[in-house]
Amino acid sequence: MTNPLRYMYKKLRGASKKSASSARPPAYPAQWRHAMALQPYRPDFYVVANIIGYAGSITDSPTVFFLAGSTYGHIVQSDSDLNNVGREIVDDFSHVAGTGYRITNESIDGRTVAVERFIYWNNQLSPPIYTYHGKFFDCRTMPASLRVQAMALLARSIRYFPMKKQRWEQH
Repeated sequence: MTNPLRYMYKKLRGASKKSASSARPPAYPAQWRHAMALQPYRPDFYVVANIIGYAGSITDSPTVFFLAGSTYGHIVQSDSDLNNVGREIVDDFSHVAGTGYRITNESIDGRTVAVERFIYWNNQLSPPIYTYHGKFFDCRTMPASLRVQAMALLARSIRYFPMKKQRWEQH
């Protein structure tokens, strides 16, 4: 009967003599393989060209906002509720509000925070759709040199968070 340890030693010694080109690529953990196999949610919309800004610290997983025509959405990179992390369902404001969507900074309870609102046909603002914890930084108004750097950092959200938020998967 063959000693299993001696057999493994011989196999390992023989494997080290093989050329690097014949070596198999490392296996990714199962959860990575699963995520890489899934189709990203709305890859046509969540692109760098549609980034309009972010809320929070740009170096600490900010929420990234996207707008194209009458469609809008955002990617949450960090939240205490893990079901809220990922890509928001893309929506169209034209059937809800009329003429527009905006996100601006407003003072609420003595703090300046980002607030999303619709703009109605009569140019009145809707009640807040959502109020964020941090300030909104508009990439469209940044100097070109800062904008390029900001977009490079914000583009990571597109690559690292390809999936729809889990809270939408539960419905």
